[in-house]
Amino acid sequence: SQAENEDLALITTDRPAGVVGVYTQNLVVAAPVELDRQRTPSDSIRAVVINSGCANACTGEEGLQNARQMAGWVSRQCNIDDKQTLVLSTGIIGEQLPMSNIQQGICAAAGKLSRDDASLVQAARGMMTTDTGHKICGREVTIAHKTTRITGLAKGAAMIGPNMATMLAVVITDAALTVDDAQASLVEAIAESFNCISVDGHMSTNDTVLLLANGAVGPPPLTGKALDEFRATLVEVCEDLAQSIPADGEGATHLITVDVHGRDVCNVFKHKHPAIESDSFDWSKQLRYYYREMEPYELEEQASRQFLRFQWEKDENCKKVFINIVDWKQFYGYEYIGNCGRLVITQ
Repeated sequence: SQAENEDLALITTDRPAGVVGVYTQNLVVAAPVELDRQRTPSDSIRAVVINSGCANACTGEEGLQNARQMAGWVSRQCNIDDKQTLVLSTGIIGEQLPMSNIQQGICAAAGKLSRDDASLVQAARGMMTTDTGHKICGREVTIAHKTTRITGLAKGAAMIGPNMATMLAVVITDAALTVDDAQASLVEAIAESFNCISVDGHMSTNDTVLLLANGAVGPPPLTGKALDEFRATLVEVCEDLAQSIPADGEGATHLITVDVHGRDVCNVFKHKHPAIESDSFDWSKQLRYYYREMEPYELEEQASRQFLRFQWEKDENCKKVFINIVDWKQFYGYEYIGNCGRLVITQ
């Protein structure tokens, strides 16, 4: 917004990367979230551009066109296809982006791309809004006899509620992953990190966590024990970044952590519910009941817009029910484990 501010970051990869994302659960979403949801998951992303100061949220069709324009400018500067760029924005809601400043910032950032530590810090600072300091975490581990790096950048200091909220994060790795394994790994890591923090319980229009894996360490994609080792390290990185957000919370003087033992706390539905066992069970009604436990707004409104389309099947012992919810990405990977059955909700 001001010429002297660090308010734009550009992250690029020298080869196409597999990229997956997890996004806000808010009903109102910003233009960059709409754009990135359309472009992920992907196996061909080359760049991510991030601006701070203006969220490009509640900006209508002009805001969406501006997000596409940002991606286009990056693509031309980096000599890549328009659809190989993702966009993140954070800041004031309801204002249009200052596109002339954004264009100048993208040109300047593209001219200063570098692999050194100072550039990484600059990129992290370009994401900041009310943060008092940049947030970076990295790990270097040996997986399948190869040195593998995972580095994450994040922003967030206020309006933080469980299930991400008013935060952005980009995690980059040179590991080789399939897109499906990358998505599952990111969902798992977020469930144990960003979905477990809170500053003031508010959600946002822009929340996004991206995982970029460009496979620079070489093929084949990780599987088995090697994939488990990667996932454990990814969780460590996300947990470190997640803790740095409430620690930097606006007005915060203490960071409180709670360790819970004795049950699976990674599932989203933490309340006990009636048994799942009958062919005549009103699945849509029961699903609405689950959702009211998870969020304050009503699921009926979403069902009426045909966001909810699901299929289900149960095992021969009537103890497991699998329900696929289509066209609502926020449900990806959620599960409920009750005393009479297991409900798995996937995209």
